[in-house]
Amino acid sequence: MSGAIVYKLGDPCPACGGEVRKRPQPTAAQRKAAANTQDANKWVPLPPHYDTAPLEVVEELGELHTCVDCGYPHREKPAPAPAAVAPVEVTHG
Repeated sequence: MSGAIVYKLGDPCPACGGEVRKRPQPTAAQRKAAANTQDANKWVPLPPHYDTAPLEVVEELGELHTCVDCGYPHREKPAPAPAAVAPVEVTHG
């Protein structure tokens, strides 16, 4: 295969045509507990259905989405938030 697969959120799975869903992201507390490998009493693994990639990977490549039928993995960066509009002060007088 030559070239990248162009894929947009909402498109069906390119492998089987199934539904692609976003995997949950662990919270900061969950990431900290999973990273604590020195103390076996405090180590808690991330749930298997969560995105287990390091935060740096998620920031660079995007959040993990997988097909519910075949498990096809895909990372997608969320759309940038719309620019905030500064509040306008209205005076009557």
